[in-house]
Amino acid sequence: MDKPVIIGIGNTMRGDDGFGPAVIHYLKHKHPDLADYHQATDDLTRLLEVWDRRYAIIIDAFQSDSGADGTIITTENLQSWEGNQIANCSSHGLLLSTVWELGMSLQKLPSKVFFIGVKGSNWVVGEPISTFLEKSIPKVKYLILEHLSIS
Repeated sequence: MDKPVIIGIGNTMRGDDGFGPAVIHYLKHKHPDLADYHQATDDLTRLLEVWDRRYAIIIDAFQSDSGADGTIITTENLQSWEGNQIANCSSHGLLLSTVWELGMSLQKLPSKVFFIGVKGSNWVVGEPISTFLEKSIPKVKYLILEHLSIS
């Protein structure tokens, strides 16, 4: 059986948008053999090949007018994104929900998915991720390990 793939979405040069890659960096150092790791920084359609028929754990920062910075949202059901609070809150050129719909059409979806979104608010070019999101990295690591039933 293939290892799961853990995907960190975001741009490390845009403040909180770098959260997904920061989690990938953290996990690679702490748990290098846990999964295959992938950083998605630009063309999200590449995810169709990365996650195809694999267990995918996806990490991304999102924008929202509600909730506090650092709020963590999880779901295992990306098909129910219609009306979901994170469906239209991406800072990327193509929404993750749009890539998911494309994957459904092309039959290139993960066999299982676990999405972890963390609310951010700082998207300024050249700034690091905010303290709230930095403090969320160990919490997200724990969620992933718990989800994979690893302590």
